[in-house]
Amino acid sequence: MKFIRSYSIKSKLVLLLVTLVVFTLFLQGSILVFNDIKNLKNSLVESLSVLASVIGSTSRAAILFEDARTGKRILASVASEQQIELAVIYSADNRIFVTYAKNKETRITPPPFEEEGERVTKDAIEIVRNIVLDNEILGKIYIKANLSELETKIEKHLILVIGIFSVILLVSIPISVLLQRVISEPILALAKTTQRVSQSTDYSLRANYQGEDELGVLYSGFNDMLTQIQTRDQTLAQYRSNLEELVAERTQELEAAQRELVSKEKLAVMGTLSAMVSHEIRNPLGTIRNTIFNIKQLLNKGNFDLEPELSRIERNVVRCDHIIEELLNFTRLQEKNFESVALDPWLEELINEQSFPENIQIERHLHSGAIVSIDKESFRRAVINVMQNGIQAMTRNGKNKSAHTEKQKELKLVVDSRLEAGRVEIIIADNGEGIPKENLEKIFEPLYSTKSFGVGLGIPIVKGILEQHLGGINIDSKVDLGTKVTLWLPV
Repeated sequence: MKFIRSYSIKSKLVLLLVTLVVFTLFLQGSILVFNDIKNLKNSLVESLSVLASVIGSTSRAAILFEDARTGKRILASVASEQQIELAVIYSADNRIFVTYAKNKETRITPPPFEEEGERVTKDAIEIVRNIVLDNEILGKIYIKANLSELETKIEKHLILVIGIFSVILLVSIPISVLLQRVISEPILALAKTTQRVSQSTDYSLRANYQGEDELGVLYSGFNDMLTQIQTRDQTLAQYRSNLEELVAERTQELEAAQRELVSKEKLAVMGTLSAMVSHEIRNPLGTIRNTIFNIKQLLNKGNFDLEPELSRIERNVVRCDHIIEELLNFTRLQEKNFESVALDPWLEELINEQSFPENIQIERHLHSGAIVSIDKESFRRAVINVMQNGIQAMTRNGKNKSAHTEKQKELKLVVDSRLEAGRVEIIIADNGEGIPKENLEKIFEPLYSTKSFGVGLGIPIVKGILEQHLGGINIDSKVDLGTKVTLWLPV
């Protein structure tokens, strides 16, 4: 079959169709001829049986009265049947009574089989029938016929079948040529499109086919492949054109990763430092605070006016104590006690508990209606920390602002809660001095601060608390316009 591989698809399809037609015709013709031969043999056997029965019934009187002349005359009637070669009537004891032989040299023998019946060989048909009168067997009749008539009929049938076979074959060839176009033309068109794409590398070309059969699926798959290749090439071209931007973006990611690594290293060092500083400083501060209290008591009795100086000392001691507390809160890991809380009432209560400067207006828009799972104590600390940062940003003068300008400005702290994009957001916005752009990326670093006091752990602590709640913090700020801090939690 190797030689067929070099044929065109048209030739293969025509050859396939013609082969199927030939095979089908051969199979049907063989079955038809076989059935015809079988039917002709059965018909010949049946006609010979009828003839034997007729001759037997008419020769019963001749056998009974041993009238051989009448028997011969009766038996001679088979001469009209050209295919009968031999006919013999036997008496009851199997003696030959009368015979008819087409060929005078034919050797006559007793019946070939004792019981009545028939035998079909490749050359002849033999029949034996009993001659019966009143349930008594008077003798037998034996007829032997050749198959010349059968062969003539079979030959006619074969000629007819071959003729029909030839006509159908001649008609099937042009029909096969026409039918193969339905398959070959779309395939050849697809092959041409493939060749054009290969030569021109133009992946915008498409193969057109309107059918919904397997060829339609093939065309659709081919066009989808071209679309994917075209999209890939466009993406590669876009990557090539934006390579510098991608390199810059990756560089920024690496720098961010480096800053995060440095921050973690700072945290590791600060953990040890905080524990040591809190232990070494807190005890002396407590002693100083108690001493100041005693001095106040003594001075009050003597009416000495040192109250302002002592109060200033006490405020700074409190500040130092706050710094130590901030360090400890940042470094120690506390077990969280999460509770389901209705966020809006909880925030309302938290805001009402706070003391705000008289010149700052507090606005609240608490409309989230959310139930959140939080550790009340740590989350309270995070919200208060952000609000205090906003108040401090509004109550201190920036470098380029005068006190007169600050007094004339209406100071406002706005607290909102809302559901947004599948999460709960708490937005705390002030209209203070704002944060310069170059400082926005640094405010999450531990120990970074622009305040005159403190260690710069407020925002990192808030970030850590939000991360423990599977949330986060976003800060948006503009100089002279204010800062908006968004604390978000999963619903």
